[in-house]
Amino acid sequence: MSKRERDRGKLGERELAAVFRARRWPNARRGQQRSGLDQADVVDGPDGCHFEVKRVERLVWRTAMQQAIDDAAAATVAAGALARSAGGVPPSSVIPVVATRRNQDEWFALLRLDDLLDMLEVVEDARCWDARGREDSRGLLD
Repeated sequence: MSKRERDRGKLGERELAAVFRARRWPNARRGQQRSGLDQADVVDGPDGCHFEVKRVERLVWRTAMQQAIDDAAAATVAAGALARSAGGVPPSSVIPVVATRRNQDEWFALLRLDDLLDMLEVVEDARCWDARGREDSRGLLD
């Protein structure tokens, strides 16, 4: 990978972190990719998701998605070990997401349909919860 490609990837990671900060994740930032730390491309963003950022004109989506799936599986194992050592409950899984943007274009997200449907069920449950006059304690309806 050329320096230009690496720099473009870093720029994409910073851009996506800025998008997250502008929404509801003020601590989102580019993850560390060296020193033995295999973090997601963007960390401290939406909880429970592993973001693989691809800032390319032509996305090889199957390869990108497989990388996100593999990295999310490793993140699930690491998060489980950390939660258990702290006496907490480990996550069931980390959702792999590929975030991509071409030049002069908007951001797109690629994820498995089952993961999208699971997210939509949570949103729908929260809306039903709120419609029944109960407090929306998770803040999903802000």
